[in-house]
Formats: sequence, C-alpha cells, structure tokens
Amino acid sequence: MERQTQEQLAAAEIPAVLFRVVEFMRDKEKWSGTASELLAAMGESGDLFTVITKWLNKYRSTFLSENGVQYDYKRKYNGRKITLTKCVGGGHDSHDRYDGSFGMPPHAVTADTDTDTVRSSEAESVG
Repeated sequence: MERQTQEQLAAAEIPAVLFRVVEFMRDKEKWSGTASELLAAMGESGDLFTVITKWLNKYRSTFLSENGVQYDYKRKYNGRKITLTKCVGGGHDSHDRYDGSFGMPPHAVTADTDTDTVRSSEAESVG
C-alpha cells in the first residue's frame, strides 16, 4: 500500500473541475457570467452547473486563492453572476505566490536548497 503525502490527500479532495477552472483562468485577467456560461466557456458538459458555485465558494480561500484565482458572485434578478479574477498584487499573483504546485509556498525548504537561501527565506517569512 502506498502512502500519500498531505498534498496528494488534499488534492484528491478537490473536485477535478476546479483544476480545470484554474487552467481556464491562466490566460485571462477576468471572467464573468453564470455557472452555465462558465461551464460552456470551459467546454464542460453534464450537470456540474448545479454544484459548481458550491465548490467555487467552498474552495475560494484555499485552492482557488492558492492558485491565483479570486471568486466572487452576486445575485441578480436572473440568477447568480460569477466573477473570476486572476489575483495580482498583495501576494496573490498566480505566478509568484506559489511555486507552480498546489500549496507550495515560495519560502518552502526543499532538498536542493542551500543554507544561505534557507536563512534568507526564513527571514522573509518572519519579517
């Protein structure tokens, strides 16, 4: 039996469509529309529109934020309007905040890191 890392366990809990949302937003600064419009723009099929807003809301401050996507919605007379924005500034830039892999902060110590880098990274995270 294989042991899974904390990152693998956390990623396994996240609905696969949210990984596709992050990928969808890679080349966009902002997107707005209904859940159905989002899924259509992403090329998704099926009944995901009934749960996509629930998942977006649930993972807005964890997975989505960690991957540089901000989620907001407003109720309108004709339904909910979703707004997805690529996070920039304030440490939310999708390219700078995390090292490309889910949940890996830039100051994380890796096996190939030398001691000077570790010290400066630790100083950055403290100060």
